[in-house]
Amino acid sequence: MKLKVKIPLIFLSMSLTIFLLLFLFVHLVVIDGVMERANKQMGELEPQERAIAADIGSLSAKGEEDIARFMEAKASEHQIALALYEPQSQQVVYKANHLQEGGRYMGPRTYPVWNNEEKLVGVLTVNRKLMMDDPRAIAVTMMVLVFILVIDFIMLTFVFHGMITYPLTRLNRRLDHFNLRHHREPLVTTRCDEIGSLYRQFSKMEERLVRSHREQVDMIAAIAHDLKTPLTTINGFIELILAHPDMTDEKKEEYIRLIGRKSYAITDLVDEFSAYAKDEATLQQMSMKSSLFHPFFSALIREYEVELSGLGHELIWECQLPEQVRVQMNEAMLQRVFANIFSNAVRYGQREHLTIFISGCVEKNGIRIRIEDDGVGVPENDQSQLFQMFFTVDQSRQRETGGTGLGLASSRAIVEQHGGQIRAYTASGGGLGITFTLPIEKKEIHEDK
Repeated sequence: MKLKVKIPLIFLSMSLTIFLLLFLFVHLVVIDGVMERANKQMGELEPQERAIAADIGSLSAKGEEDIARFMEAKASEHQIALALYEPQSQQVVYKANHLQEGGRYMGPRTYPVWNNEEKLVGVLTVNRKLMMDDPRAIAVTMMVLVFILVIDFIMLTFVFHGMITYPLTRLNRRLDHFNLRHHREPLVTTRCDEIGSLYRQFSKMEERLVRSHREQVDMIAAIAHDLKTPLTTINGFIELILAHPDMTDEKKEEYIRLIGRKSYAITDLVDEFSAYAKDEATLQQMSMKSSLFHPFFSALIREYEVELSGLGHELIWECQLPEQVRVQMNEAMLQRVFANIFSNAVRYGQREHLTIFISGCVEKNGIRIRIEDDGVGVPENDQSQLFQMFFTVDQSRQRETGGTGLGLASSRAIVEQHGGQIRAYTASGGGLGITFTLPIEKKEIHEDK
């Protein structure tokens, strides 16, 4: 569950908990206490009210005016409401009301009025305010509310510490101690929220940084190795020429030609390194536009069909791409991908007459391109490393055929920049197969549906 959903749910559950606990406390404790004190107060006032009824019964022999004055005086003295009713007709004989407005009332209580001869001469009702001058109920309620809030905030502190603060602190410590040369095990988490996503993205970033550092070290080692071999040869021939001043002109000319070839080889290596560096810089600022892929793919097939035929090789193709399918792409950089793959097939296929198969189709939400050859292929253990910089299956083959191992690494970077993926596999004919995907524009996907 995402934090943007989890955090509001936590606050909602805490609020409901506070409300329910406070409601139960008021209902089970406060109200019971109030009712107990009200009953006690009513019990204490009942003798007083019965005495008023008895006094009214004694005054019944004197007349209604005496009764009215008495009731008025008692109602004013005790701030109560009195009402005297006829016992048979229930008609009001007299009312005296001196109740203060506001507050709670005990409710009318009824008392029979007997005269001196024990004859029922009326019914008296008494109504008075419930005197709640004891502030303990409010104080206790507030204390309980504060206690519940404190407990909830303590619980929230622990919840947010475990949910957010501790994971972020752990991530900060990881950042502080991150070292490319002493890389530790990746951060592991089972969380599916934003923190879990952050951990996984951080682990991927660490992997990319370590891989980039390793590629840089390998690049320096590869450059040093590739330059050292021809330079050693050049230095050797120069020393031979200097050590034998009586050497024939024909021999000197042969050595100078060999030195020239090695010098050109160094120039080619430098050009390849420069081209790779240029491609990497271009990728950072590569602009893409929406283009129809079918015409682009068809033009490439015609171009390589002619080129491979001139080299004595054959191209077999199959296109199942809809003509209206569009892709966000940089045509020049994608052309470089195809050029690198075809060049790799011809250079390392080790066949005098090579057959290359290329196909294009739509799978799920993307275009899939497959390029296979019937050459010697690459062992499965090495296929996953083909797209690393300067990797070659056989260093002796590299010296014979040329190349620095940068072509497929550049192709991987270009394909990934387009949002696709690339991988190698063993082709059905035993050679090397390379497949990569490119995402289709979303509006095209909706149209196909």
